[in-house]
Amino acid sequence: MVQVAIIGLGPVGGSLGLALQEMAAGKGRRTPKAGANGRLPLLVVGYDPEPRVAGEALSRRAVGRVAYSLKEAVEEAGLVIIAQSGPAVRDTLQDIAPLLKPEAIVTDTSSNKVEVLRWAEELLPPEVSFVGGHPVLLPDREVNWESGLQAARADLFQGAIYCIIPGPRASSQAVDTVQDLAYLVGAEPFFLDALEHDGLLAGLNHLPYLLAAAMLATIGASAAWRDLKLLADPAFRHLQQLLSARPADFYQTCFSNRQPLLSWLDRLLAVLGEMRRELAGEEGGGEYLRRIVEKARAAGADWQARRDERLKELEALGAQIPSARQSLLSLFLPYGGRRREERD
Repeated sequence: MVQVAIIGLGPVGGSLGLALQEMAAGKGRRTPKAGANGRLPLLVVGYDPEPRVAGEALSRRAVGRVAYSLKEAVEEAGLVIIAQSGPAVRDTLQDIAPLLKPEAIVTDTSSNKVEVLRWAEELLPPEVSFVGGHPVLLPDREVNWESGLQAARADLFQGAIYCIIPGPRASSQAVDTVQDLAYLVGAEPFFLDALEHDGLLAGLNHLPYLLAAAMLATIGASAAWRDLKLLADPAFRHLQQLLSARPADFYQTCFSNRQPLLSWLDRLLAVLGEMRRELAGEEGGGEYLRRIVEKARAAGADWQARRDERLKELEALGAQIPSARQSLLSLFLPYGGRRREERD
């Protein structure tokens, strides 16, 4: 029996659990060949700091068993998924380090990878492999983070890009396992460097969040806020959604990724400075604003077209790796699947 432990049963951890539970029951879209009884020998054990949430996860069948301590969750697990963010990831790595069995595989789902990989290197035993992970959802998959486990859904990762950043001590077996995990929950694995990942996410994810926070805080502090609320149109709602689409403590994630974020902020401030100069002057007639808007529209159109093209490329690569793909199971069991080296 393969045991997978999920620590943190919010929208991400709960959705991973639901997807793996469907796979175990032989119902997943990418489920490997099941046993004689139609099920896979997979046990999903869930732990959450709030026992009530863990009980809820069991009721929703997001986990097959609830653990009421980290020790109970990880001591027999071949794969441990830390579905938390910010400093909570470090705390969990520190707490589980002495509890893991030899050659266990640990991964996470947080959006900062340089920091998390450093923590894993410092805290985990040398015989344990750490492979960083970060699922990036499809643009139309909106998550109500405030709803916690209630926002979890088995198909949350369908079509997602699952960033995979192996730690320096990660075995090829561990990398295969996390790659196959991504594939099995419906995502497309995408390998990249930790520094590259954090730099890209700073611009795409963290910068818009901080910009929305600054704008909403500024508008909300206005003496005219009472009337402004009445005049807010759908554009204002989209601005608010940039905040609500992230967990309440997401500012900590931004702060821990501050070096690449500072670079993006500097570039944004330079553009805003040019805008201000044109608005304050009498010359130009809005020419700079026009060029910026045109560039923004072109970038948006290019993103939509090229993302779909890139996703098809990744799907084609995934199709070249046969059946998950028994390998997630074969890494822990003496049968099924083939190693990546043998498949290539």
